[in-house]
Amino acid sequence: MKVMPIGTTLLMFVLAAALIGTAYASGSLQHRKFRFDKKIKDDSRKLLHKPNAPTTELS
Repeated sequence: MKVMPIGTTLLMFVLAAALIGTAYASGSLQHRKFRFDKKIKDDSRKLLHKPNAPTTELS
């Protein structure tokens, strides 16, 4: 069995992680789209008054 170069291995992991992340994000966003839209609007209203607020995390 031929050993792959470390760069190729890392590239494959990165591509797989990107595909999985994109699929997971699009799937969860479709299920909770309205909740996320409302949350983002509420957060953006709050952020207008706090310019140094940390970025919001969508979990």
